[in-house]
Amino acid sequence: MPKLSILICSLYERAGMLSGLLRELHKQIDECNAGEEVEVLTLIDNRERSTGSKRNELYGKAIGSYSVSVDDDDRIPPYYISELLKASKEGKDCFAINGVITFDGKNEKKWFISKDIPYDTVKEKDGAEWYRRYPNHICPIRSEITKQVKFQDITIREDYLWATEIHKLGLIKTETIIYHPMYYYDYKTK
Repeated sequence: MPKLSILICSLYERAGMLSGLLRELHKQIDECNAGEEVEVLTLIDNRERSTGSKRNELYGKAIGSYSVSVDDDDRIPPYYISELLKASKEGKDCFAINGVITFDGKNEKKWFISKDIPYDTVKEKDGAEWYRRYPNHICPIRSEITKQVKFQDITIREDYLWATEIHKLGLIKTETIIYHPMYYYDYKTK
């Protein structure tokens, strides 16, 4: 059984982004000789289904000990697979990660995810913002936990609502913290 299931929802119109992400994932899987340890599942359509519906199907099919979503328009570092496999050996409920978000493609802001922090935005004295979040779909979470809560059948905020429900239910008790950036979120409003 794989240790890690990587789940990707996509659209046919975003095939270029998806193929780039898949190339990077498979390159890293090959470099780690982790073909037996990692499964990559995709679900692609022409907007016939909501993102929540697609995520539910992917999480339902996942057979890895941990499940994680990667959005097709975001980026992962070259050590993504190796770090996740290393963290999986600790056997915790979730991997707390951090990363970088851009809203305009260039002004980077930092974000942190951990089971022990609230969902909010912090402003520093110099005006810099950073984002704190509790675990969500881009954190590897034990599959037995992810399967307990369904995504709403919507396309926007389904991920936030899912993470909020898991947080409210207190399903994540332990975590492994990965300190270096693990995910680059390029937020787009269109």
